[in-house]
Amino acid sequence: MSKGPRILDYIGLGLLILIMSSWEVMLSKGQEWDWYNDPFWRVQTLFILFVLGLVYLNFREMRIPNRWSTSGPGRANFAACCIIMFCA
Repeated sequence: MSKGPRILDYIGLGLLILIMSSWEVMLSKGQEWDWYNDPFWRVQTLFILFVLGLVYLNFREMRIPNRWSTSGPGRANFAACCIIMFCA
């Protein structure tokens, strides 16, 4: 087995799955669970998981080496595109 760079970032993929799952469940069940007055803290927990996962994913993905991109403006452009698409 090769010791070269991994093709797939499994931790990043897991974080992305956690983020999108918590976001989807929070938006789907929020009204049923009474949004932020939920006595069982389900919605609040999902929101906290979403925010912490998003922050950690962004922190991680901006710092791990990527063999397909170059340093400099290429990474900054990609980051700006990701932020714009997230806001849209």
